[in-house]
Amino acid sequence: MYILAVMKFLTKNPFWRRPLFWVIILGAGIRVLYLMIYYSDPQWGQLVVDSLFHHRWATAIGSGEILGKEPFFRAPLYIYIIGGLYGLLGPSLWAARIFGHLAGLLSIYVTYRLTEKLFGSKAAIIAAIIHALYPIAIYFEGELLVDSLLMLLIESSLLVFLVALERRSQRILFWGGILIGLAAITKAIVLALIPLFLVMLFLTYRDFKTTLGAGLLFLAAVIIPIAPVTARNYFTGGDWVPIASSGGINFFIGNNEIANGYSASLPPPLRNNWVIQDIEYLAEKETGREMKPSEISNFYYDKGWAWIKGHPGDFILLYLKKLHIGFNNLEISNNRNINLFFRGNLILKSIPLNFALIFALTFFTVVSMTIRKGWNYPRLFILSYMIIFMLILAFFFINARFRLPILPLMFAFGAWAASEIFDGIRKLKIDKAGGIALTLALAVFFYSRVSLPEVSPDDIKSGLFNQANYYLNHGDYARAAELYQRIIKENPHYPDVNLNLGAAFLKMGQTETAEKYFLQELKSHPRQARAYSNLASIYYLKKDYHRALELVERALKERPYLLEAHQLKMRSYYVLQDTTALDRATEQAIAAMKSNGQIYLEAGLIYSGLNAFARAESLLITAMSLEANPAETDDDAFQHGPAGQELTNRVRAKAAYQLGYIYGIQGDFGRSLAMSYRALALDTTMIEAYINLANAFQSSGQTDSLEHIIKITHRRFPGHRLLQSLPRIGP
Repeated sequence: MYILAVMKFLTKNPFWRRPLFWVIILGAGIRVLYLMIYYSDPQWGQLVVDSLFHHRWATAIGSGEILGKEPFFRAPLYIYIIGGLYGLLGPSLWAARIFGHLAGLLSIYVTYRLTEKLFGSKAAIIAAIIHALYPIAIYFEGELLVDSLLMLLIESSLLVFLVALERRSQRILFWGGILIGLAAITKAIVLALIPLFLVMLFLTYRDFKTTLGAGLLFLAAVIIPIAPVTARNYFTGGDWVPIASSGGINFFIGNNEIANGYSASLPPPLRNNWVIQDIEYLAEKETGREMKPSEISNFYYDKGWAWIKGHPGDFILLYLKKLHIGFNNLEISNNRNINLFFRGNLILKSIPLNFALIFALTFFTVVSMTIRKGWNYPRLFILSYMIIFMLILAFFFINARFRLPILPLMFAFGAWAASEIFDGIRKLKIDKAGGIALTLALAVFFYSRVSLPEVSPDDIKSGLFNQANYYLNHGDYARAAELYQRIIKENPHYPDVNLNLGAAFLKMGQTETAEKYFLQELKSHPRQARAYSNLASIYYLKKDYHRALELVERALKERPYLLEAHQLKMRSYYVLQDTTALDRATEQAIAAMKSNGQIYLEAGLIYSGLNAFARAESLLITAMSLEANPAETDDDAFQHGPAGQELTNRVRAKAAYQLGYIYGIQGDFGRSLAMSYRALALDTTMIEAYINLANAFQSSGQTDSLEHIIKITHRRFPGHRLLQSLPRIGP
């Protein structure tokens, strides 16, 4: 009976006859084509900055690191969803990107329903079409970033909230609060708009007691998704971090003497090249004490407010500039260069929808509704949400993806305007209100297309820089150098470009050329610690160890926890056979980086070379005992190259190999074999560990085992140069 009823309903109201169904099919088809084109692009796997960090964090979660070890630096919901997918399917970029597009398709449906409630079904289908085709929405859905999920959760919470008010339903109101709580653990900024919801509750119920009850229920629902995150943060770090601790540094990024309003740049010497360890160090250095994540966040909030209070005029100008960026047609990104990417993607560059057009249509609706007195509480609520969201965002910094969550709301307002304009054109008649609104909308359209002097749609340097960094970290040094040189032709002082170009030439063995570019980097940015460290490595190669040490000290003055500088310092004293200075350098390095296994490994290798086996053994055992950096705050995860557990396993494998070598020299063949096997369990490609095994088997008279391991080694590494060091069998 139920089956017959369902069939009767579908026959009477077939979904394929509904326009929304075909709009979603259109959106899905566009996204499938986009993914197919994207997959053939080399940039498919070139994850940068945030997307790379999210991928690695999600990979750790998918591998079983679910609880984590420290309070969250970033809101966790999106990463845990992707981590769950990785746990089921493996760390697949396809899985992450398809999830983003599925969230986008669901957003199209929600956009339709929200617009229908505000402006009717005609505007709703137009809004859905705009959303289905909007290029920047399609793009961000396919990136490993939180903003598309945030967009879905925000517009869903607004729709459910309006339905709850319309029906006077506390049950629906509760679910609206749950959705806002979920949005908050995707990005905490949504909590700042809670008062707007409470005002709307009061305007609806007009009774303090009823409003209070509904408001408390609503707030309790908001807290439910947040509470486990807060409890987890306290459990792991003993710190009351409600969601994440990144708020303070983001606020300071948007309010300091060099802030430009759109990039994640800090004052020199860090600029764009900062990591979590940097901001922790600077806060603790200034306060003179160790600080918890919540205290560090508050520290940077205080610094931001101090700058605002001390420079009110500069703040006002910067704030207005950020609002201009927020409503500007140019899509600025602090990860990949969007304009460069769009040029190479047939789908994205072919769809003639942009922010200026949507903004102008939204403005048309606002003006028209004001003149015609067409406002009601739901429309005013959504308009207020858009405005307040942007006003709050402008206290931080603004780029394309940060404004993404309000786009569906603009689609709703813009769709009504498009419907009105189409009707006016069809009837060849536009009334006075429409004429005024259209005139002002055109003015807004052209205003939105006025770019900032320092930012141009044709500026692709940041995109080239990210691509070059990818090639540099994946061993294609010539390709990286070519891209860096293209940037230098346009801007010789572009941050870090001379530094990285020098690194590329150094990797290719062209030390003189590398030195030239490191010096150029210091000329442009005299506090660049890595430039000093890289120059020191050149003098180390030239065997000018004293000059290398001078430059290392300059590097460590700027960044006392710079790994490669400490490594180079210890190596220099080792070559100089200054064991007293080496001991001091080792202790200094350990004090600065006490949880970094690479420091203990480096020191262990050096003391092995000095035949100080007891000291070396202690250092290497420590290197093997240290855990991987917490995935949720791992600075290495922002950079290409090994990070997290992969990096830790490499360090442990090398330490185990070296211990096997030390034990073999000392005649302790049992422990030598055990450590060599442990090294191979961590890294099956380590030929040196096989050689350790062979030497231990030969020295202990285990001929059969020796023959077996030699056969395995020759089979796995045919023709390898180290094979000649294997023990010989027989006469």
